[in-house]
Amino acid sequence: MESPFQDILNTNTVPSDEQCTHIRVFLEPRYLKLAELNAEIDKIRGLLYAATQARNALEDFIASHTALISPMRRIPDDVLQLIFLATLPEHRNTALDPSEGPLLLASVCRYWRALALSTPQLWSKIHLIVPNATESSDGTLGGLSSAAVSELQRWLARGGAVPLDIQTERSNERVYFAYPYDTPPLPVHVSTSPYLAALLSVAHRWRNIRLLNDLPAADTQALVELTVNDVPQLEHIEFTDDPSGIFGENGSLPLLATPSLRSLTFHGISAGIPRAFRIQWQNIVELHLVLDRPVHEDTQSFSPLAFLSQWTALERLSLVIGSAPFDPPEAFENTVLPRLNALILSATSRWQDFGSPNSVIFANMRLLRLPLLHTLDITTGIDDDTTTALLGAMGHIKHLAMSVQGCTSDGVVAHLRMVPLLERLRLGGEPALDNSIDYSYEQRRDGAFLTHLIADRNSGALCPFLHHLELTSVNALPDELLLRFVQSRTLPLVEACPGVVQLTACIAYFNREQVLDIRTELADVVLRQLRLDLSYLIPVGPPQHLKYSPLQGTERDTDAIWRAPQPPGGRFKAFAPSRYQLENV
Repeated sequence: MESPFQDILNTNTVPSDEQCTHIRVFLEPRYLKLAELNAEIDKIRGLLYAATQARNALEDFIASHTALISPMRRIPDDVLQLIFLATLPEHRNTALDPSEGPLLLASVCRYWRALALSTPQLWSKIHLIVPNATESSDGTLGGLSSAAVSELQRWLARGGAVPLDIQTERSNERVYFAYPYDTPPLPVHVSTSPYLAALLSVAHRWRNIRLLNDLPAADTQALVELTVNDVPQLEHIEFTDDPSGIFGENGSLPLLATPSLRSLTFHGISAGIPRAFRIQWQNIVELHLVLDRPVHEDTQSFSPLAFLSQWTALERLSLVIGSAPFDPPEAFENTVLPRLNALILSATSRWQDFGSPNSVIFANMRLLRLPLLHTLDITTGIDDDTTTALLGAMGHIKHLAMSVQGCTSDGVVAHLRMVPLLERLRLGGEPALDNSIDYSYEQRRDGAFLTHLIADRNSGALCPFLHHLELTSVNALPDELLLRFVQSRTLPLVEACPGVVQLTACIAYFNREQVLDIRTELADVVLRQLRLDLSYLIPVGPPQHLKYSPLQGTERDTDAIWRAPQPPGGRFKAFAPSRYQLENV
């Protein structure tokens, strides 16, 4: 728009009185025009608002009718129930928390709630966190609140007659007392804990149950009173023998004699097993024993495998030995475990003396006849000589998980040459450059160890059938060397190495930051045929406080004491996963 005052517009010029008068006269008709435009805008806004309201109403009207013909609404109830079941956690039970499982599904709509309540399988897998049994400030005994017990009872009722999988864990919440060193003793329960009473009322539905490891005497007595007839569907049980021997030499746990039992996880002193528990060993398919020293030195000890000749159906054996003294294992020789396919051995501390009684037990397991064994896991506490003894007798295995920390690179190579059919390998830690004690292990890590596994067209490759490699707690290994290894075992280089199979999975967990982005260095054709999961250290501190959470022990626990990165594809999975025992998250 033209203005007679163009020369002084948008300047700091001060107009004269005469100019001010002319400006007012000049703007007067413009004010009227502005008012007309504002009125027109208000009218248009009104029309727009009315049109918007009409549109929104029509959209809602259409949406409500479209919902009637949506594919989801037409899904049969039985199919929708299967979808509901597929939303449950895959590797654990469901927490009693509204943010997951059936409680989350039931919050969507009335129809879904009714369907969830009529699907008993949704309520049959329970992850239960039990608060510490301390005395609270109001004088009442700690534990699950009455509301939580009521919620548990509702879950049990909604599960109908479906077999139950129950995992109980003690809460890791902090408990504060008036004085820093004034920690009161645990209260004495004169009756069964309310939560356990609720579980006992449906013992006939137990299929897979994990019990707390610090049960009060009243709870223990209630379990002791259960008979075989009370647990007709029990397939797996995990529990800890009380250190005072409640389940020990003078006690018993009759329910373990049930013929339905297929899997047992036992933590405790070895002296209690054969005398107290009338287990039908010929039915056991999986066995996980964590054995330690008896409380009383005069307690009679025995070899935990003295009755292994009865384990004719055993397919998976996991044995963890602490400092317990065991009898010499002469019974190993000529013993056949015809169906055993996975053997997991570990010790709570590394033995310095190969001749110690317990290291002899593991080493002498080479005398067992295991025709179907394909998996050996010796990742914790097994010394180098024991590893040599075991691999020398089990050279036909195809899956191996072992710790190389404390071994030299030459020693690890020698071990791998003993298992020429190896297809899957997990190495814990990194081998040392030498056996020198002048430097710490961190200073002696051999970052070049993986060179021994690189395929070469002239010399072939160590472990030529290897198609799955996992590395844990890696620090010195350069990203560039890992890239060279992957390239040598994938297309196109692997085609030049006759007899070497193509790598299909490489998983590594580094205790350091990333230096090279290996994924971007690999061709797309390789990545389409290779599972590459690399995880690098992300420093994360502990939480500021701990509190009760029904999600404790799950991957969704926001108050975990420590967090560590996991491979993008998930956890390191067991080479021979249990069919009964839940994974630890």
